[in-house]
Amino acid sequence: MRILCFIFFMVFLASKCYAEPMIVGVGVHPVTFNGTPDKLVELLKDYNVESIRTDYPWRNVEKAKNIFNPGNKKLESFIDIVSANGIKPVLILDYGNPLYEKMSVNNPQGKPTSEATITAFAKYAEWTTKHFGNKVDTYEIWNEWIQGAGKLNRIDAVSESSAQMYAKLVIKTCNAIKKIDKSKRILIGSTSAYNPSELRWLTMVLAQDGVLSCIDGISLHIYGFSVNQKLSPQKTILPVVMLQSYLRKKFNIKGNVPFYVTEIGVPSVDGSSYSEIDIKDYFTKVLTEFDKLGYVKGIWWYDFIDDGNDKRNKEHNFGIITQEYQPKPIGNMVRDAKSLVK
Repeated sequence: MRILCFIFFMVFLASKCYAEPMIVGVGVHPVTFNGTPDKLVELLKDYNVESIRTDYPWRNVEKAKNIFNPGNKKLESFIDIVSANGIKPVLILDYGNPLYEKMSVNNPQGKPTSEATITAFAKYAEWTTKHFGNKVDTYEIWNEWIQGAGKLNRIDAVSESSAQMYAKLVIKTCNAIKKIDKSKRILIGSTSAYNPSELRWLTMVLAQDGVLSCIDGISLHIYGFSVNQKLSPQKTILPVVMLQSYLRKKFNIKGNVPFYVTEIGVPSVDGSSYSEIDIKDYFTKVLTEFDKLGYVKGIWWYDFIDDGNDKRNKEHNFGIITQEYQPKPIGNMVRDAKSLVK
């Protein structure tokens, strides 16, 4: 029955979304942005960004049990403005709430570990879906479940029990959203395309009854770079192709699994073995090759604006533009990205 459900799911999904052109977007941090939401949207429009991805943390909207209110004012304003300007938000429903799970060294993000917490998380997702209505059409359930386990729990993070717990969260949350609006696109996973332990974990999640019958795609995070090596687009593209083949064989399906590369990036740091031109060329190649595959439905560069000015710190330098809003070569490429895809 599970295989039949999966086949039906894939055939149905292919008919409703495969005609859509690939989405090209960026990750953004509206809350920590130094300017106003209007300024951020102005910048996004200048670079022809058609979609953004950002967090909508649970703890910010439910500060007393079962009482929900709009979260951070700056974030709320940004979502309103970006949506009004035709830029589609991907909202990540994520991270714990200390009302239900205490953050600790063993569980630094307060991941749900009980049915009660999962039920509460689903209620937050339901409220969020009603709150934003037509302003948001895509939700991602949690961000990097595996990486959020903490350093003491690396093995447990990719265990079967971890997969089962995440699957329970996915099933309850996805169904809560679809009950409000069946047209909402639901993404899950946010895993690597080539890490063996993460792929085993993802397979266990997808194998749980009720996951594939609800979700609309798999979220992949791909950081295929080393500052000491030249960039290789093929090292990024090939694992995605292999993952598609693996999932089709594993679940004995004829269709393709929709992939959404919700994070991909390369930092422009001093002393690296690649240049800013190399980053532009790398993303251009990855973008066009993913588009040819047909089953990569969207790609979001991480991120839009550099987080700092230290050119030796890679975490400061993932943006397509600098903190002074000056474009890097990849920024100009993103501005023209839609001309490169179907």
